Amino acid sequence: AALDTSRIAIGGISLGGMISFFAGVCSDRFSVLFPLIGVQDFDRAVQECCFHARVATIKPVFEHARKKLGKDEIDSETVKFVWDSIAPGLLSSFALRPSLKSLHPRPCLMS
Repeated sequence: AALDTSRIAIGGISLGGMISFFAGVCSDRFSVLFPLIGVQDFDRAVQECCFHARVATIKPVFEHARKKLGKDEIDSETVKFVWDSIAPGLLSSFALRPSLKSLHPRPCLMS
């Protein structure tokens, strides 16, 4: 039987949700997306200083950056520096609002 490429879906939970979301943003091969838990607006988190829970998941990385930048605490500048270093485009090309627009008109269930 031939593969019906119009019926390929992708989804995941937590990190898998994040990966499935970005895969859907990067490729229109997926007709349906269901990223669960992993969708986050990284840019908004930096702008509004609500990044502490995410930072805590890989704190040594942010502590290293804090020291490198000569900061007393992990602040928005530190978080932006880390994201720009390890995931270029995360705060711009892959920010939540433009990413969501790129998914249209495909169905996407986010939780």
